[in-house]
Amino acid sequence: MEVRRNMNQGISRRKFLMGTGAGAVMLSLGACGPQTQSPSGSASNGGGMPQMPSQPVTLTLIDVAGNLQGSKGMIDAYVE
Repeated sequence: MEVRRNMNQGISRRKFLMGTGAGAVMLSLGACGPQTQSPSGSASNGGGMPQMPSQPVTLTLIDVAGNLQGSKGMIDAYVE
């Protein structure tokens, strides 16, 4: 018994999923490429690192997990 494939059958599900998966991977890898920064960006020193602020920065921490007792010492040590 000979199996004939119809040329008008179209693409199989496996080939379609493999193609869309490969396309998604390529898009993801393309998004991970080198980042370009505008001239008005925060990394104006050319090294990719932002400049140190000239004034103190205010940090606001929200304790949503309720573990402030365990992390309060670390936060206080960072502030000093």
